[in-house]
Amino acid sequence: MTFRISTRTGTIDHDTVDISIDGSTIVSLMENVVDDTAPRLGGQLDVDGKGLGDGTNLLLDFVEDASAVNHIEIENEATGSGPIIRAAGADTNIDLNIEPSGSGTVQIGIPESVGTTPVISPTGADTNINLKLSSKGTGNVVITPKLEVSAGTGDLLSGDFHASATSSIRTRSETGKTLQLLAGVVGTVISASSGSYIAFHTNSDNNLSSPSNERMKIESGGNIGIGITNPDGTLHVHQGSAGTVTALNAANTLIVESSDSGGMSILGPDASSQQIFFGSPTDAQGALIRWNFSGGNFQIGSAIAGSETVLTSGNFVEAARFDSAGNFVMATANTITLGGELIGVGNVVSDVELKDISETVATDATFTGVETLDYTEGAYRKLTLTGNVTSLTIDNWPASIKVGSLTLRIKQDATGGRTITWPAATDWAGGTAPTLSTAANAVDFVMLWTDDAGITVYGAEVGLDFK
Repeated sequence: MTFRISTRTGTIDHDTVDISIDGSTIVSLMENVVDDTAPRLGGQLDVDGKGLGDGTNLLLDFVEDASAVNHIEIENEATGSGPIIRAAGADTNIDLNIEPSGSGTVQIGIPESVGTTPVISPTGADTNINLKLSSKGTGNVVITPKLEVSAGTGDLLSGDFHASATSSIRTRSETGKTLQLLAGVVGTVISASSGSYIAFHTNSDNNLSSPSNERMKIESGGNIGIGITNPDGTLHVHQGSAGTVTALNAANTLIVESSDSGGMSILGPDASSQQIFFGSPTDAQGALIRWNFSGGNFQIGSAIAGSETVLTSGNFVEAARFDSAGNFVMATANTITLGGELIGVGNVVSDVELKDISETVATDATFTGVETLDYTEGAYRKLTLTGNVTSLTIDNWPASIKVGSLTLRIKQDATGGRTITWPAATDWAGGTAPTLSTAANAVDFVMLWTDDAGITVYGAEVGLDFK
């Protein structure tokens, strides 16, 4: 401020409040002012739009008496980085605590109008500025009793979370609310109903208030449904409705339901076993179903010594069982219908009645020279002699102490006169081998027996020259 007195010019400095005449200080109003090291405000501090600071990035450093060794710092950052609210002090690790009053909340987001929840919000020349809450060392940022995050259509909560033994992320949604994991990405919506369920959606229309395409639901009781809104059991995998049916409580731990042909696949390498085990506290492997491709075998049954495998028919009535010794026992008065061969492998079939039975016929259309008959091919043989048989051997008679009998139907060819040289160990009735018919197409029957695996063979003529 400048003023004139007669021919002299005076000034008043608005910063120092010094009065000067023609450049010489006449009065200094601040010369007796003493620094106040603990100033107090009796009212509002109006900084007229200016900031508070000491010429560095550090804006405020709130420090109380010596007993409070930890304090809060508010610091500006360079262009492009958000300001920081930081815990600082003498302790190594300091939590940063933000606590509302009473049942109020801490809200971080767009400023609200007068009378609503207070807001912590960054300002500055940059268009988008992050707000950082930082603790010291390994201290935590603690917000109690809850953190309310609102940001319009943007991300509500984002960050990098690293797995550890103690880390977790917990969210709770009010009735009818949804949590979208990634904005605008199909299939990232979780909806919830208070005390009822959590549902996962592939939200094709990005409608958060009424998300579409529910794919999985976890009910409050713990049941999980995949493809179904009301699971019947612990885990219900639902491709489509099978009709009006509900899984029994005795077997609803895992339910696989389909509207068409459905099933479950257990896949593995050729050399490995794919299997299902049935167990209990006494034995985790009580019974099993197992398949091994390389071994070429399918197993089903009990794995406990002394137990039996029971087969049932209609109305769950026992039809047959394999007992603990491996014997196959049929239920009383049941009939077995065989679609193929029954091979006893030399074992005994006892206490049976045979009805409507027949024997296998083994045919040799050209029987001449050196010949061998295999007993296992059939006990009734049709032989057509097309030349003299100079040597005959019979292989694979039943074991010793078991009787084997062989019926031979011997026919001459159109020439006739063919002969057979019988095995030397054959004992014939009367001590003489039969003389075969020699006429063309003549038919003779001869029987051979042994009870010592062919060491001695007994022979008899049944009849000659059948016409």
